[in-house]
Amino acid sequence: MSRRDKLKKLRQNIDATTNDVADIKKATQRLVMASDISASDYAEIIAIYDKWEADKDYKKGDIVKYYNVLYEVIQDHTSQADWKPNATPALFKTTTAKETIDGVEIIPDFKQPTGGHDSYKKGDKVKFEDKVYESVIDNNAYSPSAYPAGWKVVD
Repeated sequence: MSRRDKLKKLRQNIDATTNDVADIKKATQRLVMASDISASDYAEIIAIYDKWEADKDYKKGDIVKYYNVLYEVIQDHTSQADWKPNATPALFKTTTAKETIDGVEIIPDFKQPTGGHDSYKKGDKVKFEDKVYESVIDNNAYSPSAYPAGWKVVD
């Protein structure tokens, strides 16, 4: 077998393994409503996230913990002592643990966005009127009842 054939076979094996891991991860993923989790369980889950720090470079999409609340970075920046996550909506929005080591995804209740900084991104999930919805668009500022085309029901 030539070197090229060996590399091709190795790539196929890696791709197959990657697909198997993704399938297993998807099969074991559980959705949990934020309102169904005790404060102590939630604190244990969010313990895996880093605490917010001043004078640190943050990138859009990073998730940090500040006083046991998770915040998603919505704009690249270097943090400053007076730009705390709970007081700087241009840089942070509250979020929930997207996924934990145990494959648990915590679904928050729908909260009406007040602007582009806290609108829902494509793939964000929310609980609304006893159902779980996933946003199918970015910058989604409407509830599933106000703009049904922006959401799909999650099984």
